Amino acid sequence: MPIVNLITVRQAKDFFRPELVNRFDEVVVFEPLTEENMVFISKLAVEATAKMLKDQNIGMELSETAQKQLAHEGYDPVYGARPLRRLIQKSIENPISVLLINKTFVAGDTIMVDYDSAGDKFTFTKSAAATTPVNSINTPIQPTEIANLS
Repeated sequence: MPIVNLITVRQAKDFFRPELVNRFDEVVVFEPLTEENMVFISKLAVEATAKMLKDQNIGMELSETAQKQLAHEGYDPVYGARPLRRLIQKSIENPISVLLINKTFVAGDTIMVDYDSAGDKFTFTKSAAATTPVNSINTPIQPTEIANLS
């Protein structure tokens, strides 16, 4: 057992009553998230939005800049990646919903999501079908990407 776990268990025994400590099966100490972890988590989170759009025959591509910005804005030292879901809803899903309602994007279109650092906002444009995206949301995550995060 690593020394961090031993210290944590000892502190738990000093702080909590024995009846409660006895109910713990084990102690797991989590490492803080890295920027690389956050980029990966943001990719996973945006894939759900891309799947919903795909059901409506609309593609979605996310630039590397946009993905890094989501990872940066969606991280909170206290809450980890939890704020990311709200950020994606506010900055990606809501604007796309308005654009779909206004018929800016229709079935068959591909939405390119980018980040404009000068305007400090996400941008949404129609992507040409022949264009190869920097990072396509429709591309499944490879097992090697998961292994590299360990």
